[in-house]
Amino acid sequence: MDISSRLLSFSDIEDSLFNRQSFKFSHDLCQLPELRIDRLKELVLRLPSAQRYVSSSNVDLRANLDTAHKEHGINVSLEHALANLEESESFFMIRSPETDPALKDVFTCLKSNVDQYVAKQNGRIVDSTLYMFLTSPGGITPYHIDRYSTFLFQLQGSKQVSTWAPWDKKMVAPELMEQFFARTHTQAPAFDESFLSDARTDTINPGDALHIPFVAPHSVENGSEVSVSLSIIFNTDATEILHNALLFNENLRRRFHLKPTPVNESMRVDQMKSLAYRVSRKVNRILR
Repeated sequence: MDISSRLLSFSDIEDSLFNRQSFKFSHDLCQLPELRIDRLKELVLRLPSAQRYVSSSNVDLRANLDTAHKEHGINVSLEHALANLEESESFFMIRSPETDPALKDVFTCLKSNVDQYVAKQNGRIVDSTLYMFLTSPGGITPYHIDRYSTFLFQLQGSKQVSTWAPWDKKMVAPELMEQFFARTHTQAPAFDESFLSDARTDTINPGDALHIPFVAPHSVENGSEVSVSLSIIFNTDATEILHNALLFNENLRRRFHLKPTPVNESMRVDQMKSLAYRVSRKVNRILR
């Protein structure tokens, strides 16, 4: 397959759902030899250890994904866990695998496809990277939120992905969302059993892809086979405004004990907060 060809099919997607609701679409990544599991296992071992997060796949939905590799480690060597994914109960999360030449062109093509889709929404991507996941059968990825928008591509095996509506204050309070983005939180957003009734659950198989909106909580349960998936995470000019507005609010609460209007209630207000945050950062750099 010519890696420069189009890899994603958004033709049946309602554009208004982007960053508002999860949705499935299709991809052709499974045809790429660079993404065969044997090559990806070799890639994992080549990458610097700082890009590898390895934990037990046998965890609860309430586990903290950010610290799972420390709190729920594997009891065998990395090499053994990787070679025996079928029974090692392990979860490999690889950050920025595109730094390896083997995936550089895959990332370039994927980014081009996503750039074109976001441009249709009158948006622009401002940063992006890849994540790769190799997981034992039945593995759980705990409930969590991301600081990016996501397109998740299933390459091998299957998984059920539960997503919740973004910006639901019952699930993630505005103060906690702000702290999470500023990285001043002491605990990640927590899962509660009562959330289950509001979840949208999609099963994705090889060739399926899923959009997870910016700040939408989600969790994953793998099927009965080894699962391999790839995701491209990114911010757009619109989500960057929201990101900066969250940081501005957190600063007001923490430093001045104020109670600002929550983010995502007024785009005009969020734009003003984002601008104020960017100006304040520039001033701080000048004064240092």
